[in-house]
Amino acid sequence: MTVCAAGYYCPSGTRSSDYAIACPKGSYRTDTMGMTASDCGLCPAGYYCEDIATVSPVICPTGKYCVEGSEVPSDCPLGTYNTATGLKESR
Repeated sequence: MTVCAAGYYCPSGTRSSDYAIACPKGSYRTDTMGMTASDCGLCPAGYYCEDIATVSPVICPTGKYCVEGSEVPSDCPLGTYNTATGLKESR
């Protein structure tokens, strides 16, 4: 099996990480054994994965919420606020 850098996957049949493809925004990978895009997991709710090749999701900041697969935090709806980090849905 091809070993690929965290944040990337190496398509089946490649023998080198020279052919690594970055996990897309909204997903991440921490291990080094992925061969397909599905090996990149969706960013979990309460976190966001803004960049390609994300290795570690970032916790959603105060005043925002992040659903599963978030590329960037979303603003809380007008007239509401959030004082905690890691909010998973708007309320």
